[in-house]
Amino acid sequence: DPERTRNTFDFWAQWLDTAFTALLSDGGEGYRAHIQMRNASPPVLGGLWAIHVEYEDLLTESFAKDFGMDGAGVTLPRLVAGMLLAGNNYVRREADKIGDYSDLKSEAMAVLYEIRTLFAHHLK
Repeated sequence: DPERTRNTFDFWAQWLDTAFTALLSDGGEGYRAHIQMRNASPPVLGGLWAIHVEYEDLLTESFAKDFGMDGAGVTLPRLVAGMLLAGNNYVRREADKIGDYSDLKSEAMAVLYEIRTLFAHHLK
């Protein structure tokens, strides 16, 4: 949104809160069913990968604006976007391994806060 008033870190925090609250509203049962369906279907996995790539591109573009940098190629905005996505994927995989989603949102937020601490000084 060209008219946005918050930076990408703040947007991501709100998105994580909204997404994980919705995903885990039933104690994680719906999320468990989603994981089973996702893992059983290669076409779904391929579609999710395409969405992942789009997220990375959108986050890169947004961080480029936030940092006042070019987002083309392997630049700081792309690396920060990649870290957010990789961290999010990591906490989800770890929760999937043990089947316990009670800390999923807080763990994802911890990843965000760590990355924000490292790179917030680049915000313009």
